[in-house]
Amino acid sequence: DPDDFARQLERDLRAFCEAHVPALRSDAPEPGSWTRDESPFRGLLAFRPEHAPVFFGRRAARERLLAQCERQAAAGRAFVLILGQSGCGKSSLVQAGLVPWLRSVGAGGIAAGCWHWARLQPGAAGDGLLPALAATLLGLEVVRSGLSDSGYGAAADLADLLHRLADPSDHALLHRPLRAAVAQDARVLLFIDQFEELFAPGGPDAAAQTAFVAALAALAASERVWVVATL
Repeated sequence: DPDDFARQLERDLRAFCEAHVPALRSDAPEPGSWTRDESPFRGLLAFRPEHAPVFFGRRAARERLLAQCERQAAAGRAFVLILGQSGCGKSSLVQAGLVPWLRSVGAGGIAAGCWHWARLQPGAAGDGLLPALAATLLGLEVVRSGLSDSGYGAAADLADLLHRLADPSDHALLHRPLRAAVAQDARVLLFIDQFEELFAPGGPDAAAQTAFVAALAALAASERVWVVATL
């Protein structure tokens, strides 16, 4: 069958090359195969960080995204919006491209092991956008432990703080505890997936939209959080 043929062809070609092209001979083991109990072909399902070993073909896009994130962070507004048609791979680019790269290599002068990430989908916010955003941030140990020392260890407390950020001049309200919470040599990547849900019919009203965007703006200016959204 086709699968048997593919395996035999690869085995025979490898043996032929090793026999007739000495420069290709190597004692290195063959590349590992995908052994998870799921297909490496995700279809319309988004790739996640654990699928990075089988996520190929997006290196140039990943490098452009990373460069844009670094430029925005250097300018004090660490926010990048990825635009694209539904199903074109925006979420996969972030989750299986950018996130594993940050974890393994680092970026912006931040070491690989100092990157943490969280994902929020506005349409799944449930009781409200700001409480969901607060719970998402507090889901990260690096944020939760530090904010609790500043008196914002509960989601309701942090949501109240985020609600007070409509005026950019008040962003320092968040920056001080956030900078205390997240060490200077660490960063958080906050991934807002399917950002269009913020504007969907029957979704949040204008006041809730404004408050949520203001909170994201404050986070992006905090020097501790990169915000990447897909739309």
